[in-house]
Amino acid sequence: MLFIATIVLLCPIIVYTYRNPNNVYSILLTLLHLSYRIYKLFTWISLSIVFLRKRFGDSVTSGKVRDDVKHIDKIPKHLAVIFWGKATPAGILGEVELNEVGQLCCWAWCVGIKVLSVYESEGNIKLNAHLLQSHIQIAMQRFFARDKFIPTLCVTALSNTFSEQVNRNIPDFQVNLVSRADGRGRMTEITKSLAFETLARKIKSGQVDVNELDRRLSTPQFSEPQLLITFSPDIDLQGFPPWHIKYTEIFHIPRNTRFDYNVFLRGLYKFSKSNQRFGR
Repeated sequence: MLFIATIVLLCPIIVYTYRNPNNVYSILLTLLHLSYRIYKLFTWISLSIVFLRKRFGDSVTSGKVRDDVKHIDKIPKHLAVIFWGKATPAGILGEVELNEVGQLCCWAWCVGIKVLSVYESEGNIKLNAHLLQSHIQIAMQRFFARDKFIPTLCVTALSNTFSEQVNRNIPDFQVNLVSRADGRGRMTEITKSLAFETLARKIKSGQVDVNELDRRLSTPQFSEPQLLITFSPDIDLQGFPPWHIKYTEIFHIPRNTRFDYNVFLRGLYKFSKSNQRFGR
């Protein structure tokens, strides 16, 4: 059908080229522009079909996830999300939201994302780290049952690491748990430390610059995410570590209470269409 539509659109151009051979360059430019428009239309139709299919309850498998993203030409290696669930007064997180994080880990691994950072401002998700890891492991065992391969998992907070691995091998998939304390609070502590070390003459004042601050704020397991998804009514990062999102693409979905597969695909599509110039 797409081939027939292309031929129909090209017929008038071919006739015009035959009658006006001197305008060949402008016609070639028109053809290139038309081909690009057709490609964009085809991509949009394909993704729209995927979104509708998932909205109406089609089951999600690893094969379908990989098939759904084959038209997306740019995938982030590090995805961050601001946790969408609410904790009880005792700091306990809901089973539904923990299961959704587990499903998100499965989808992310399928498309090539290696790191997922989950931000929850009050730090309750860190207190529930072992419970969250259990939900992720169960989700992966079910999701990848037919693949005969289950990715190794490492759940990490900046000060603690919970891993299913006995050795220190690099895991297949890493989950970072981040809270408000890892943002401005950590920057304040490092700034005070630099000031004390300068006064104590442990470092020279000329050594205190942006590069030194960046070195101290950087942690091996918490690199800068390429994509951050948030659900707040307004764009509110809730204290997410600002130093780590200088070039991060932010995808905002207002009035959303669940992280379903449709949201995941929309975020990837948004990222694939972003044009990051990094100040150039």
